[in-house]
Amino acid sequence: MRIGINSGASPQEQPIMILITHNDLDGVGCEIVSRYFTPSLAEGQVHHCNYTNVDITVLDVLKNTNDKLLITDISIQAATAITIDSHYRNRVTLYDHHKTAQEYLHVYHWAKID
Repeated sequence: MRIGINSGASPQEQPIMILITHNDLDGVGCEIVSRYFTPSLAEGQVHHCNYTNVDITVLDVLKNTNDKLLITDISIQAATAITIDSHYRNRVTLYDHHKTAQEYLHVYHWAKID
């Protein structure tokens, strides 16, 4: 296992983290901050997405790994949010600042919208 977001735990206790972020400057900023707090975050664990492929990427990662997933600076569709909340809510954290995300993601404890 790699060192994850919780720097207080030993590497053996921490799950691998995968980052899905927007493919714009805000998203790159999120990647820089994530790499600072998770130095072991490897290139293959970072996905830069746009709004046409983010939902497919999120669901693919969740179905094919057991890793923690951090989604930053990009929103997912309501149907994807329902799937996450039903099956993967303990593995996902989403941070977004876009007003459109607030409309339907604010009800989920794993989504932080500001």
